[in-house]
Amino acid sequence: MPTVREQALEAILDAAVDAVVLIDHRGLIQAFNRSAERLFGYTAAEVLGRNVSILMSDADGAQHDVHIARYLETGVPHIIGRGREVLARRKGGAAFPVFLSVGVVPDGATPRFLGFVRDLTPEHEAREQQQRLRERLILASRLAMVGEIATGIAHEVNQPLAAITNYAWASQRLLRESEPDIAEVRTALQEIGIQATRAADIIRRLRLLARGPQMRRELTSANLLVLELAQLARSDATRHDVRYELELAEHLPPVNLDANQIQQALLNLLWNALHALSDATTNGPKQIRIRTRLNGERQVEIEVCDNGPGVAAELAPRLFEPFFTTKPEGEGTGLGLSISQGIVREHGGRVMLSTEEGRGSTFTVQLPLATRPPAPTPSAGTGAPTKRLRVLVVDDEPHILHYMHATLDAWGHVPVVARNGREGLELADREAFDLVISDLRMPELSGREFYEELARRHPALAARLIFSTGDTVRGDTLAFLESLDRPYLHKPFSLAELRTLLAAVARDA
Repeated sequence: MPTVREQALEAILDAAVDAVVLIDHRGLIQAFNRSAERLFGYTAAEVLGRNVSILMSDADGAQHDVHIARYLETGVPHIIGRGREVLARRKGGAAFPVFLSVGVVPDGATPRFLGFVRDLTPEHEAREQQQRLRERLILASRLAMVGEIATGIAHEVNQPLAAITNYAWASQRLLRESEPDIAEVRTALQEIGIQATRAADIIRRLRLLARGPQMRRELTSANLLVLELAQLARSDATRHDVRYELELAEHLPPVNLDANQIQQALLNLLWNALHALSDATTNGPKQIRIRTRLNGERQVEIEVCDNGPGVAAELAPRLFEPFFTTKPEGEGTGLGLSISQGIVREHGGRVMLSTEEGRGSTFTVQLPLATRPPAPTPSAGTGAPTKRLRVLVVDDEPHILHYMHATLDAWGHVPVVARNGREGLELADREAFDLVISDLRMPELSGREFYEELARRHPALAARLIFSTGDTVRGDTLAFLESLDRPYLHKPFSLAELRTLLAAVARDA
C-alpha cells in the first residue's frame, strides 16, 4: 500500500507536462508518468523494471543495457542539471529528437535518477520547414537574377561568337590560297581560341550562378570574387550608364566560403545599387565603387558603394526585412537583401548599411578570415604524362570525338572513341582501358545508364570513369556527379585540365 507521500509524488509526476522517468542505479525504470506513456507509446506496466535503453535510439545507447553505475564517472555527470538533445525511441522503434535533463534523487548509498524528457519533434520539423523554404527562396532569387543577367549576357556572348566566326572564315580562305601565310593563319587560330575561351567563361559564370543552394566552402580570394562579380554585371551597368570603380587591396588573406552563395549575396547588393542609380539624378557620372580591404587581423571587408539617392532614415532599418522593398509595385520581391544577410550570416559574417538620403548608400560585407592556410595549387605540368594510357571516349558529338582523338593521339596515348553508351559498353566488353571519359547527356543510353551498366559488368573500369558535361546546373545532375566523389570535366574544358586529369590517372596506374 503506497504511503501518502508516495501517492502525492505520483500525482505530481502524472500532472507534469514533460515525460518523467525515474531509474535506479542499475538503469532500471522505477516510475513512468502519463506524459511518458503518451510520448513513448508504452504503458507504465510495460516498462517498469526494464532497462531504460528501450527508450533510447541505437545512436544513443539502445544496443546495450544502460547501467548507471558504469556511467557515473563518464557521461551522466555532464548531463545532470544541464540537459542536452538526444535521440529517443518510441515503442514501434521510430527515433525522434528530445531534450533530456537529469536530476539526482538521494536514496542512501545508491541514488536514483529522474529524467525529464521533452519532445523536440515539432521544433525540428519547423526548423527543417524553414530551411526548405529559405532554400527555395534563395533558388528563386538566384534564377530570377540569372534571367535578368541573361538578357545582357546574350550581347556579351555574341561578340566572341562573331569574332570566332569571322576568324574561322578567314582561316579557311587563307588555307585555300596556293601559298597561305602561315603566320596569319596562326594568328587567326590563336584569336579563335581566345574568343572561344571568353565565351565559355561567360557561360561558366552564368552556370555557377544558377546552381542550387548547396553549401560547398573552400578557400577563396575575395578579389577574384569581386572581379568575376563585375564581369557578370558589366553589361547591365553599361545599359544603365553606370561606371564601375574597383579598389582591390593587395595581399588579402583567403576566406573560407561558398563562392557561389557569396557571389549571389554580393550580386544582390550590386543589383540594389544599379536599380537605385537607374533613374537617379546624380552630381557627375553614376558610379558604383566595389572595394576590398582587411579589417584588423580577423576579417575581410567587401564594400559596395553607390552615389545614388540613398534611403530615408526611417526606411533604412527595414531594408533587410523579407518582402520589404522601396521599389515600385511589380519591380521587386523584397527578398534580395534579406537573402544576402542570411547567406553572409551563415558564413559567420554580417552585412552593414550606411546611407543618407540624397548622398548614396554603402553596403559593407564582413567575412571572417580562413583559420587554415590554403592548400598548394597542383601544377598542371607542361609535358605529357610519362605513362601511355588506353582511353575510351564516349560522346555523341562528332567534333568532340575528333578533337579528343587527335589530342590524345598527339600526346602519345591510345584513344578509342564511341558515339554513344551502347557502343562504349561493347568496346569495354572487348578491350581493356585505363580510363573512360564519357558525356552525360547522350541518346539511346545516357551517361548515367552507361555508368551503371559498366559498374555491373566491369566495376574496376567504372571506378576509372570520368564524366565530361556542360550540364551541371540541374540539381539532379550535380547531385549525381558529387555522389561519385570523383573529378569531372566541365565542357568546354581546357587542354591543361585534360592534361592534369591524365597525369593523375597515370600516377594512380
